[in-house]
Amino acid sequence: MPQYNSSLDRNPVCQAPGCNEGANWLHLKRNIDMRFTAAICQELDRINREHWRQATQQQFERYKKQLDIATGAIAQSHSLAISNRTSNDDREVQQRKAEIEAISPEQWGAMNKAYLVGKKDE
Repeated sequence: MPQYNSSLDRNPVCQAPGCNEGANWLHLKRNIDMRFTAAICQELDRINREHWRQATQQQFERYKKQLDIATGAIAQSHSLAISNRTSNDDREVQQRKAEIEAISPEQWGAMNKAYLVGKKDE
C-alpha cells in the first residue's frame, strides 16, 4: 500500500474467504482497517507466499553451497587417491596399464585357468 505507515495507520484485517487470522484483532474496533476486499487479501496472500517461496529457495541454495564446500573439504582431506608420485612413477603406472590392456581375452582365459582355477593334472 502506498504511504502505509505501520506506526500510524490502522492494522488491516484480512477479508479472504477461509482466513481467520483477522479474528484475533476484531476486539480492537477503532484500531483495525476492514477496507481490504477479499480479492485484495487473496492477491496480497499470493504475493507473500511467492516472496516466502523465493526466500526459502535462496536460503536452501545458500545452505547447500555451504554444505558442498564443507563436504568437499572433508572428502579431499580424507581421500585415499592423494599420492605423491613422481613423473617416473606416473610413467611406470601408465606402462603397466598399457601392458594389461594389451592382453587378449584368450590370454586372460589361459591365465585364469593357470592361476585361479588350477591345472587339471594337479
